[in-house]
Amino acid sequence: LLKLPTYLASPVIPSTIIWMRETLGHVAIDRNTNREFSGVVVGHVDPQKLNCSPDGNHVSDKVELEKAKFHLQLTRPLETGFAEDFDRAVENVEKIQAKIASSPNRRNIILKEIEGKFLRFTTNMFEKRIPRIDDETARWPISEKYSDAFEGIKHNYQVLPLCLYHGNTFIEPKDANKELKQALVEIYFSLKHYYMKKDHFNSFQAVIQQINILKADESTTKSVYKR
Repeated sequence: LLKLPTYLASPVIPSTIIWMRETLGHVAIDRNTNREFSGVVVGHVDPQKLNCSPDGNHVSDKVELEKAKFHLQLTRPLETGFAEDFDRAVENVEKIQAKIASSPNRRNIILKEIEGKFLRFTTNMFEKRIPRIDDETARWPISEKYSDAFEGIKHNYQVLPLCLYHGNTFIEPKDANKELKQALVEIYFSLKHYYMKKDHFNSFQAVIQQINILKADESTTKSVYKR
């Protein structure tokens, strides 16, 4: 992985990234390709605040369902060959953020906890589209308690399933939280930046593109290949 120019622990990563303005903020660009940066990092999935089920992080009808996201946090992968790489990855994120941040107040990717620094990753569950229901959206296994809200948006929004794999096997949405819990994973992601003028802070997002499970938690290993 260290040989990959997009591996987040690579010492050259900060120098290869520039920030480019887009409609509502900035996106990280790989100066070598002039395309959107797509990085990769390895870590353990934090069992807390793991929201990758068909409900995502939607926990209240007070917030519109169409704004829901898939969400997870990575911790330092102890007892693996990736622990020091994770530390370097966090340091590189700090350097990348410093290139665009207008103040030291930088939120939403690096989380400082008692156990150490975590990395947060999210991606939208829905995107707006023409009023036609695709098969994936029609079959989406949303919880019964949110079924009315889902009925209200599914004609105008389509589901964006989480790209989650173990080897060549796609992990079904209903199994995502179970298979991800405490798993060792590699995450491919892009980077976004927004300045929140009202509250005066820099908001960063690591947007999930794909997750590959490298080693499942022992209690879930037997069910990984079920489809």
